[in-house]
Amino acid sequence: INNQNLTVNPSVLVNGAAGIIEAVGGGDIRVNPSTLTNLSGTTLTGGTWRVAGGGLFDFDAGSIETNAAELILAGTGSVFTVISSTPIEDVLTTNASAGVLRVIDNRDYPGTTAFTNAGDLELGGGTFSTVSLDNQAGAELFGFGEVTAQVASAGTVRASGGRLTLSGGLSGSGSTVIIEVGSTLDFDGSDFTDPGATFALTDGRLEGPANINLGIDLNQSGGTLAPGAKVGETQLVGAYDLAGGNLETQFGGAGNPIDLLETTGNISIALTGTSLDLRPVDAMAMGTYTLLRTTGGTLTGVFQNVTDLGIYDDLVGIQYTATEVTLTLDRDLLVGDLNFDGFVGIADLNIVLGAWNQNVDVGVWPAGDPSGDGFIGIDDLNAVLSNWNAGTPPTNPGATTIPEPATFILMGLIGMGVTRRSGRA
Repeated sequence: INNQNLTVNPSVLVNGAAGIIEAVGGGDIRVNPSTLTNLSGTTLTGGTWRVAGGGLFDFDAGSIETNAAELILAGTGSVFTVISSTPIEDVLTTNASAGVLRVIDNRDYPGTTAFTNAGDLELGGGTFSTVSLDNQAGAELFGFGEVTAQVASAGTVRASGGRLTLSGGLSGSGSTVIIEVGSTLDFDGSDFTDPGATFALTDGRLEGPANINLGIDLNQSGGTLAPGAKVGETQLVGAYDLAGGNLETQFGGAGNPIDLLETTGNISIALTGTSLDLRPVDAMAMGTYTLLRTTGGTLTGVFQNVTDLGIYDDLVGIQYTATEVTLTLDRDLLVGDLNFDGFVGIADLNIVLGAWNQNVDVGVWPAGDPSGDGFIGIDDLNAVLSNWNAGTPPTNPGATTIPEPATFILMGLIGMGVTRRSGRA
């Protein structure tokens, strides 16, 4: 029903899994029969029921506490209510083994019940909030978006299609965790704890766990491990075997924080196929900082590559001992010092101008993005200008005091008060 209203009364039959009833494009469907074949007690037993694009599905036939059908909630304006116009999020407690619940197209699910998933639960960009979430053996939670409750999982958790954030963490009992190529599993400072888990980091990105305890060593053969929420620490129970892929280290900010991965077991770094990805995100005082450490074993190997080491050569040193890897800054790191010469001036401004209106990797200062938002624009210009002339000028002043023609043009724009944030191109 597309932008139309339909009332079904007194009875409706959906022909098993082949039947589809949907309200889309602002249309309303109101089902208020005394007998509905696909409603057994409070269990929706078959068919596909879809509301999308601002549609309303008013299921006044009764309450739905268990879904054993395919239920699709798509789009930010879609509404599915049950008896007495109660939002389905207030009554649905179980997605049965035969059930498929898809909450997609950036739709949120503001649930007020404890929730058990025994079937397929797909997220598509929104926030799934329930009192708790039990992902049972044989079930799968997958897609991208955010789950705010702690996930108790004996089933499969799969990040696919983008960033899946488990802000409440994962406390499992034999779960299988998968990160697909190009996707991120983000713990946002919560714990990744499942002593019986099946997990290896082969693709994608594992980000932000405060603690990792899988009952096995953490084996990484590809993808990226980014410790800590934003800049922070990850404690790993067990050994860390980096056979391939990247360890990302962010650093900078108040108190001079740096990402730290600390293990209780051995750390092994393969001599080929491994990279240390350094990412300054704010000012940092000169000094030596630990980024990788074992408290109960030994560290062997070195990273084959340090990302963009040519840019950092005069600023950063990487040292290895039998138990840790450290980063040494030979001088203070200044906000706006994009070429790391210890001075904020014309050379840094020209880096911003040379990449103006471009999208870059988030948090990459050398690309001209001191704001760290992945877009080169007004915020980055202001970061340079707010620290103008900070630091010590280099010994070759001509390289930093003679602006290129583009600089004069942009200076004129600045004089006219252009300080608003630009949108993405």
